[in-house]
Amino acid sequence: MSLIEDYRMIGFNHHQSDFQMRGAVSLHGKRGSGFLNHARPLGFTGFVLSTCNRTEIYFRGITELEVLQSWRTQCPQAIFSKDYLIQLSGMDMLNHLYAVACGLDAKVPGDNEILGQLKIAINEAREAKLLPGIWQKITNSAIACSRKVRDATNFNRGATSIPYTISKQIRSRFGLSPNILILGTGEMASLCIKYINKHLPERRLAIASRCPEKARRAATEGGGYAVLLPEPNAGFSGYDVVIAALQLDHHQFEIPQQHTLVFDLGIPANFHPGTSSGRYFHLDRLATGVKITLGCRSREVEKVNRIIREQLDGWSAWEAGRKRNTEYLNLTACSPSA
Repeated sequence: MSLIEDYRMIGFNHHQSDFQMRGAVSLHGKRGSGFLNHARPLGFTGFVLSTCNRTEIYFRGITELEVLQSWRTQCPQAIFSKDYLIQLSGMDMLNHLYAVACGLDAKVPGDNEILGQLKIAINEAREAKLLPGIWQKITNSAIACSRKVRDATNFNRGATSIPYTISKQIRSRFGLSPNILILGTGEMASLCIKYINKHLPERRLAIASRCPEKARRAATEGGGYAVLLPEPNAGFSGYDVVIAALQLDHHQFEIPQQHTLVFDLGIPANFHPGTSSGRYFHLDRLATGVKITLGCRSREVEKVNRIIREQLDGWSAWEAGRKRNTEYLNLTACSPSA
């Protein structure tokens, strides 16, 4: 039996779940804290990785049922269908974690953002003392696997990403000087500001947040100006483009009727997704467009898979060595001369 057979993952990700379902089960922010507060007294150890494209709980010490019960306390309206739920354990869990860390399992293969998100999730769990013992080796080996992929392949190189694609699409539709509103100041919003400044030097950039001070800081750093967060019934008539990246519990805005282009990066979605519109782009629609440009990365996939296999073989060798050492120590302890 493998040493990590009791280490498990349960979750939803972009392979089986669309952006609306992923939004419903998201453990961003307060939901994540609430989950840990509920699960920790039950014996939970591990970490929660909740991003735009996945919410995956890596755990040990409690059962899958207890994980789901704690999860449901934070997402009472969500439907936890077994048809979409992913459950892995042992080496299968480790293989999946390596693929996630390397960007191989990303919505946009090779996307660099997931590694930063994974590191944040691991650091938060470590600070909360939820990664004892073997968890340290599991998480460190995942980061090491990602580092090897970046050093030995071209899989993660290039500028293809959703924020990059958004900036190029805005330029093709509106030229160099559109009026843009960004809702949010988190990581995804910051990346959008970076590429907008690079590709649209004459743009007018407004930034809004639920925290006005964060909006002012982001505006100062990004060369824009801060505005108040719009009301739920706002029309957004003064903007050519709205990029929404707020962490909300549910949608807050309606898709505007005029020419405004909306890029909704929120999980859950910031705009009501029920209205079909050629001017509304949610994450899944954006990622589909990005994949078309990824031919050069696809040639690197086998190299990435080979590195992951080598890392898994390394783990198995470490386990075997650890078992031999334990058996030797036990034998020595039981010998008459001990």
